[in-house]
Amino acid sequence: MKEISSLSVTQFRIFPHDAIPFSLLRSAYGTVRLKTFMGFRTAAFDPESGDLVFEDGAYKKDDSPLLAIPTIAFNSRRIVLSVAGSSDHARLAYGALRDFFSLLGFTLPEPILFTEETNCIAQLDFDWTELINPALFSTVTDFAQHITLPPQIKTGGIRFTLEFSPNQTLKDAGVTLSDKQIVIEPRLGLLLSQRIYFTGSPSSSDEHIALLRTLEARVASRAELLKQLEARLARKRR
Repeated sequence: MKEISSLSVTQFRIFPHDAIPFSLLRSAYGTVRLKTFMGFRTAAFDPESGDLVFEDGAYKKDDSPLLAIPTIAFNSRRIVLSVAGSSDHARLAYGALRDFFSLLGFTLPEPILFTEETNCIAQLDFDWTELINPALFSTVTDFAQHITLPPQIKTGGIRFTLEFSPNQTLKDAGVTLSDKQIVIEPRLGLLLSQRIYFTGSPSSSDEHIALLRTLEARVASRAELLKQLEARLARKRR
């Protein structure tokens, strides 16, 4: 893996009902205090989800790194925190949020459910066609060449949708789970030959980067195996 950029992590925490002082938070007093404490530029309700969303924040405490916090969204039992950085940065941001609630006289309990998602742009050491079944790629390529104005293939990648089923504890707490995706596809707007990909997975930043490294290693191993097989076939033809 040659380069990683635009690393971002979103953490989801679901709490027991009424564990978050949502009424106070959405009051003028609570909203202004949080905006000031974590440097948010705006705060507004999302009309679709009903969440109170704080945007474009930045926070720094003592010798800790400066944290860029694109959004924190709240409702009566959920906090969704997004950070430009790693899972470690997200944990620091959540620690700051807990400090803020302590100043208001509230202690956040441990969440019923904690999950993470990571996205990043990565330059990977393989061609995008390695992500596509060869038969599918050749079929699409041949098809494109017979269109009246033959196009160039602009992008191609993979998306796996993962379905999660809540256990009995989550069911008893009224918690539902949404589908998540693993995504590895060429970055739009760039040449396919640059081998730069948008990637995402429902995991921590360390786990996500390990996933990409494993993929690179397995693609390289497969390519080496095919190379050896081709060499053997060539020797037999002689």
